Amino acid sequence: NVLYANGKLYVADFDNSKVRVVDPETGETETVISQPNFRRPFAMTMGADGKLYVTTDCNSTSGTQGPMTGSIWRIENGEAVVIAENLGRPRGLVTMPDGMLAISDYQHHVIQLVDPVSGIGHVLAGTWDNAGMVDGTISKFSTPYGMAVDGDSLVVADYDNHRIRRIEADGTVTTLAGTGGAGFADGAGASAQLNKPQGVTVAN
Repeated sequence: NVLYANGKLYVADFDNSKVRVVDPETGETETVISQPNFRRPFAMTMGADGKLYVTTDCNSTSGTQGPMTGSIWRIENGEAVVIAENLGRPRGLVTMPDGMLAISDYQHHVIQLVDPVSGIGHVLAGTWDNAGMVDGTISKFSTPYGMAVDGDSLVVADYDNHRIRRIEADGTVTTLAGTGGAGFADGAGASAQLNKPQGVTVAN
């Protein structure tokens, strides 16, 4: 996973268990984070405090990954500090306008909001461990993956539903694009077809 911020490319070097930074003009690369308890980084975002936040598949005490070992770390002074762990298995990570961190849990099929100060999280959308396809206030996702912030709402790549979904601040979910069938078709959102979308961004 790659994040462009502050004129640099931050790289989550998953199998090397490191965070690296690359100068996009020269290709000069250096390691930002390499520590024994920081394993399998994936998603990254710049927080409202200007610090880098990173998810890992492993928690701070285990060298192995499991369905509930996902963690969020804050990078401070060249060190990764865990702020919340055993959250599930996050794949997307973005910073909301109010400073909360949103994570998409692809194994448990939910979107959670996590307070970067207290580390306390709660489900914003989706039904825990219950994959499906339901819009509305009691929603379901199936393997939600990449996310992007669009104003006060979230846009989510819903991988196994072959759809792009939107989550409002109150948790209400609507479908932006995709019929639910894997395929390829351009056109209006309700008739467009996608095939296992993983990433999404919002152009300003």
